Amino acid sequence: MQQSRAAGGRGCALFPVLGVLFFQALIRWRKMRAWRGFASVAPSAWIQTMKRHIDESLHVIRRVT
Repeated sequence: MQQSRAAGGRGCALFPVLGVLFFQALIRWRKMRAWRGFASVAPSAWIQTMKRHIDESLHVIRRVT
């Protein structure tokens, strides 16, 4: 009986914590909207660089063999 009360108490205590985390995430999301353009450009530039590096490596391997 005491264990069930303790479990219920812990479950109810999570609601305020989840609420705080939700609002913190919402605030961060609003601040990060300005970075959206950069966030979409940076990965594509990195992918292009990695493709170029892989292509150059394959070219060297083909030339050696």
